[in-house]
Formats: sequence, C-alpha cells, structure tokens
Amino acid sequence: VSLAGVFFDGVSLAGVFFDGVSLAGVSLAGVFFDGVSLTGVFFDGVSLAGVSLTGVFFDGVSLAGVSLDGVFFDGVSLTGVFFDGVSLAGISFVGVFFDEISSTFDSSSFGVFLIILFIGVSI
Repeated sequence: VSLAGVFFDGVSLAGVFFDGVSLAGVSLAGVFFDGVSLTGVFFDGVSLAGVSLTGVFFDGVSLAGVSLDGVFFDGVSLTGVFFDGVSLAGISFVGVFFDEISSTFDSSSFGVFLIILFIGVSI
C-alpha cells in the first residue's frame, strides 16, 4: 500500500500499524509516533527530521538516505535496520535496542559526534 501524497504533519500516530506500507512521498513533519509498528516500511525519500519516535518497532527497514536530523528515538527497537549513508547529527537514542544493524554512516556525522546522545542503549 502506498500513502504517497498524504500529509501527517504535526499528527500524533499512536498505536498505528504501518507494516509493509510505502511512506515514499509522505510528509511527516513534526509527527509523533508512539507505540507504532513500522516493520518492513519503505521510506524512500522521506524526511523524518524532527520526528519523535517512542516505543516504535522497526524490523527489516532501510533508512538509507532518509533524513534523520534531530530525530528523538526513545525506547525504540531497531532490528535489521539499514542506515547506509545516514547522518547521525543531532539524533538522540534513549533506551534503544540495536540488533543486526547494517551501516556505512555518513563520515561527516563523526565530526559532530558530541551532539549525538546515547542513553541506556543496547548494542
């Protein structure tokens, strides 16, 4: 299912299951994801900049090339997530579980590594 062209700007998406959905071309500015399942979601060309993710399940998701600037990950499960080319600048990871992660992080993000927050993270 494709949700291209849908605007979720500023919406709270609590308890929604987007499993296997294509969010390519969807506007997610200022969205709050709480207890959402994003297993197998296709994020091509999506900006998650400034999005708040609490208790979200990512499983087998590719975030390659997705803008994650200023994203707040709280109690999120990142299993089998592919982060190729993603900048980690300004991201907060609080109580996040990482498993089977694949990445070639944007090398520029390591120059500003001090603004990345890891609290209670399991890697």
